[in-house]
Amino acid sequence: MILLSLLLATPCQPSISFEGKAQTHRIQVDVARTPKQREQGLMFVEDLSKDQGMWFVFNNEQMRQFWMKNTLIPLDIIFVNSKLEVINIVHRAQPETLTPRRSKAPAQYVLELLGGQAKRRGLKAGTLLSTCGLESP
Repeated sequence: MILLSLLLATPCQPSISFEGKAQTHRIQVDVARTPKQREQGLMFVEDLSKDQGMWFVFNNEQMRQFWMKNTLIPLDIIFVNSKLEVINIVHRAQPETLTPRRSKAPAQYVLELLGGQAKRRGLKAGTLLSTCGLESP
């Protein structure tokens, strides 16, 4: 019983989970909370594993736009509302461009994954996400 209590009390690594193609998927994330962290994002990152991503946290819901300036790899940009529901996904955003990629509705969070991972895992608009090791803004 003590071991079970310890396991339940152990904090998990910051991650996002969702039900996708026939299974639950878990993505380990780095968190971008501050304006400086959000501005840096995944710029200059040369490699990202299929189980890694970045979770951008904003203080409120509003229309969001992201671009790929100095981003060296294609990314899936997933816009998420305050209820952790996926609003829309920009698949395989082209690296090193200033083309704005926009949310279709107000978003409070953005998840970036290696390009192609959203589709491969069955992530789509309407999918509910869950978090572990991440506090609210």
